[in-house]
Amino acid sequence: MVGHAAADFTAHHHQRSGINRAVNDTQWTGLVTDTADHYVFARINQTTVALGATAELHDDAEPVACSSTPSRFVSGGDYSAYRQLVDGRNQDYGQRYAPFAYDLAVNGDPNFNVKSFRTTNVLRWEYKPGSTCSSSGSRRGERLRAGRLPCRA
Repeated sequence: MVGHAAADFTAHHHQRSGINRAVNDTQWTGLVTDTADHYVFARINQTTVALGATAELHDDAEPVACSSTPSRFVSGGDYSAYRQLVDGRNQDYGQRYAPFAYDLAVNGDPNFNVKSFRTTNVLRWEYKPGSTCSSSGSRRGERLRAGRLPCRA
């Protein structure tokens, strides 16, 4: 008869998440050159959502532990109110910029929508007290698209 020992495991789970909304009236957009150089700035309305967690599993009978950390990141930014720098050292902020007709078809759409998923997995083995051997791997997938984020607040 073969005996089976019950495995004792300890599990831990930590979750992280956050939403960040930012508005910046002087976001650098790019250098546009036609008959002159135009240093273009714009107002950006950006929303970023980050979700992450860490899960750890320890075998209490053996010196083995594994952990996994998946993270999801989504960020979108919409540009508006394009203007060019005309007098960057002017004491009067309102005199530093002038409206600029930014042509999306010619200069490209600076709006963005980024989606990213990353995960890191680690396996640790303490083969004798104080000495560990570990193996880790990570994977990431990203997608960047020009254009507006479909959901806006």
